[in-house]
Amino acid sequence: MALFGKYTYKDKPDLLPDGPEKSGFVTFWEIIARKFGKMIIVNLIYFAFTLPVMIVPFLNVNAYYNANTAATAEAVVDIFPGVSLLIAPLTYLPTAAHIVLLAISALLYGPATMGLTYVLRNFSQERHSWVSDFFSRGLSNFKQGLFFGILDIFVFTSLANGILGNLPGFGTSLAIMRALCIVALAVYWSMRHYFYTMAVTVNLNIMHIIRNSLMFVFLGFWRNLVAVAISLGFFFLVFLWVPLLTIFTWPLIFYSFTGFGVIFMCYPVIDKYIVKPIENSGAIS
Repeated sequence: MALFGKYTYKDKPDLLPDGPEKSGFVTFWEIIARKFGKMIIVNLIYFAFTLPVMIVPFLNVNAYYNANTAATAEAVVDIFPGVSLLIAPLTYLPTAAHIVLLAISALLYGPATMGLTYVLRNFSQERHSWVSDFFSRGLSNFKQGLFFGILDIFVFTSLANGILGNLPGFGTSLAIMRALCIVALAVYWSMRHYFYTMAVTVNLNIMHIIRNSLMFVFLGFWRNLVAVAISLGFFFLVFLWVPLLTIFTWPLIFYSFTGFGVIFMCYPVIDKYIVKPIENSGAIS
């Protein structure tokens, strides 16, 4: 896997053409160090676009936990105190404003993810990218971003309800349904690693992107496992390790670091099976 294998620097004006061959692990952190400032900026932008829709899962997990444990109204457990502290100012907004912001954020979530993915993909390949590319790529891939954003929200909401739902009297059937939902969630989570990266890399329609992403779940199985481990690792560090740090790490580094790690691992699969075979066809963006 590239993260632990050898890595040869691409031609760059600021690097010697005969630069040393380094491991992917070293290169991973070197790129982050060089692009750290830009990664913070694009993370802040993405955070601003998606905050209203992203806080919903945290609130629902808290509500589910307290509804299904011995916690009472006098002893409510806040699993993500850092998140609660960060979003506290939003509680002063009227309900109508919450609804409007949530709707706007839900619609812009997909296009914003396209923009973030494009910038991070370029970083992972050591290509230049302006921060403004976040907006230009989000606009040029707006339709696909809108589709995949809504698909994400629908699938994750449906599967979460299937996993966390409680239907009295359905014992064995409920357990089977939950197991199937967990498997479907794992497959979809791996597929979406490729949705956005493929969309900003090659000119394919939505159905081809979905079909290819499903194949890449298996063709890139070990890379997908590492990508999931990276995502879970950053999630733990940002939201569960030191909750108070969440007010800084969530808006500043969470999305860009997690996204960069996933793309760094998963892009070689796209490059091997799609980019290289069609690199002279004019479909590369």
